[in-house]
Amino acid sequence: MSRRPEESRKQSSATWLLYLAVLLASISVAQLLIRGGSLVGFQHELRYGEAVVLDQARRSAADPGLYPEVGKEPWLLDQYAPFYPWLAQLAGGFSSTPYGGGRAISLISTLVSALMLTPIVRRVSGLAAGLFCGATMLTMLEFLRFGFLMRVDPLALALAMVGVWCTQDKSTRMRVLGAAAFFFAVYTRQTTVALLLASYAHLFLKEG
Repeated sequence: MSRRPEESRKQSSATWLLYLAVLLASISVAQLLIRGGSLVGFQHELRYGEAVVLDQARRSAADPGLYPEVGKEPWLLDQYAPFYPWLAQLAGGFSSTPYGGGRAISLISTLVSALMLTPIVRRVSGLAAGLFCGATMLTMLEFLRFGFLMRVDPLALALAMVGVWCTQDKSTRMRVLGAAAFFFAVYTRQTTVALLLASYAHLFLKEG
């Protein structure tokens, strides 16, 4: 009989903790949407590097393309893989500003990264912990300042996080989907191969 009140208190505390996590997650998403959404349609470059990516996006659909023949003019050097510039070029057709399409992709990708982080943590520590982690991510200065810019990083991170989440699943179909997400993540930003290696190393240690 003495255990029932204690269990009831624990359940009540867990419920209030979940409500708090939902509240904080909602505030963090709203904060990013208000800040990022107000700047997505800004006509000019917000940070150094956006114009470089915009140039790549335009060249992805026009001659000589992103990768002209070596040794011939024009002399061009690209540091990123072509997936994000190609998507940004497609999305740009639906925007009235040069950077709008690419920034919209980045803003959505940042939200997807937080959305993926939540179930990844939930599998180990529960829903409340997952929501707290997702909310904390969206309140970090790196995401508040750069998570909506026309840069390759948000999309690469989102794809890699999808890859991590799918790889943790025991379904073969989900793991194949995770491998595809990792492929496109690396094809967006090469350094995301680190998350790919870490994810498969964890899977190997867990299952052999």
